Amino acid sequence: MTYESKWVSPSAAVEQLVKSTACSQEQAQWGICRALSDGVIEIRAHLLKHDSTMQTSRDVVTGTVLQIPTELKPNDIDWQHSRPKKPWWLSNYPRHHSGLWHLARIEFSSTNVTRIISPNGATPDAPRSEKKPTRKHRERPSREAAEIAIKDLWPNDLPPPHELQNYQLVDRVIKRIKERGWRVVSRDTILRAAGRK
Repeated sequence: MTYESKWVSPSAAVEQLVKSTACSQEQAQWGICRALSDGVIEIRAHLLKHDSTMQTSRDVVTGTVLQIPTELKPNDIDWQHSRPKKPWWLSNYPRHHSGLWHLARIEFSSTNVTRIISPNGATPDAPRSEKKPTRKHRERPSREAAEIAIKDLWPNDLPPPHELQNYQLVDRVIKRIKERGWRVVSRDTILRAAGRK
């Protein structure tokens, strides 16, 4: 009996979705990206190296410690090499520096790909153009969550950048958001809420 791993590469996930829904490759990629951004598809990542320190790692981490971009697009993924083109934010992982990490590769839950993205066999819709998808209904709550967390931590005034660096600010805000049980928001959203972007 042959064991089949529950994890599939991004390209295999696209192929799986195309076969199961008869959608196009582009539609499948958009469906996967949206599901990842919404946090409804299980993911694991093989770390490679920290973006701004000398630390490297071969550890495999889950999506719970990764900050997946909230507006992920197919062009953000290197589908052939199964990894994001840009580093993703890693936080609260033992013996590893928080911050942006380059990933060696990412993998998705095969079950999630078919059941969550297309539970009834429906074809995922691709946007009409390559322009950024409209997600206004998600952007505002994320910004508000970041603003509330910042006000919790620094009720009077946010310390200046030379006293509180951006990575420290982001780490503390993400920790507070998790303590409140809210969905973690992106680094960019936190910096915008803090007036640093």
